[in-house]
Amino acid sequence: MKDYSLNYDDSKKFILSYKIENGKIVAKLASGESYTVPYSEENENKIILLSDAGNGKTEECKYITNILNEKKENFAFYNKLSVYHGEKLEELIPKEYKEVCIDNLIFVLDGFDEIAIEYRRMFVINLEAFCNNYKNVKIILTSRNNFYNLKNKNQNGTIEGFNEYILECIKKENINELLQRNGIDEKIFWKEIGKCELSHLVYNPFFLIKIIEIYNSENKLPNKTTIFDNIINRSLEVDKNKFKNANDLDDFEKNVKHLLGIVAITMEFLERNYLTEEEYKELISDVKERKIIEYTSIWKKQDKEHWGF
Repeated sequence: MKDYSLNYDDSKKFILSYKIENGKIVAKLASGESYTVPYSEENENKIILLSDAGNGKTEECKYITNILNEKKENFAFYNKLSVYHGEKLEELIPKEYKEVCIDNLIFVLDGFDEIAIEYRRMFVINLEAFCNNYKNVKIILTSRNNFYNLKNKNQNGTIEGFNEYILECIKKENINELLQRNGIDEKIFWKEIGKCELSHLVYNPFFLIKIIEIYNSENKLPNKTTIFDNIINRSLEVDKNKFKNANDLDDFEKNVKHLLGIVAITMEFLERNYLTEEEYKELISDVKERKIIEYTSIWKKQDKEHWGF
């Protein structure tokens, strides 16, 4: 009996740019056509889903894993590739599924673009070798568009043997549906979006959710130059209130941005989006300072050995 499910934000389900129906994925081809891919069809069981940052790939991967596992013959599992460091594909299989035939597994591998640059080529080599050894294995891989070369008549894609799909962008009717759910007047909202010059952000699901949260609480929006600070400050304020009775949070607001800045610059320099436990403790050596940064919802322990945003 399977016991494998993931938490995902159900409020983002309306953003789905493809549907899972009877074990098939309906997505949009790079050419712009809609297409249905049966998982069982030869050469159609390895796909890469591409989109821009913040379009909801992670939430959809978790959702798709849960939906696939509703069918007893499927054994789908989710793996966040940001902490990949050279493992063979077999090593990514969770212990719950170690005895399952590989042909019955569905790998949902999220974030090819998030793999540290020194391991990215190794991942491609290991993935292609694994697919050659197990012709019927089913794999869903995600990546940001700008980290992946699409195949054309002159060249293969970044990963050989994978069919390429682009996640459809969110549409205005999707946004209006969410506005209705939140009791927001559409005309007034869109007028505010235009006035604050936020049209470039509102079609990104990550920012859309944040924009609606701000609008719901303040009945107005910050402009394009202040919205990023607003989002960060609101998140930190929630964190501060959540732990307001803790006695080790003196100067929380003063110190936390400085500490987060140190971490962000370090990861940028390392060209990856995580720190190992050892690197993190070496960088932020003061235990009290680590406690401050760990109170934030922005900085999280991703697994036993890695930290990231």
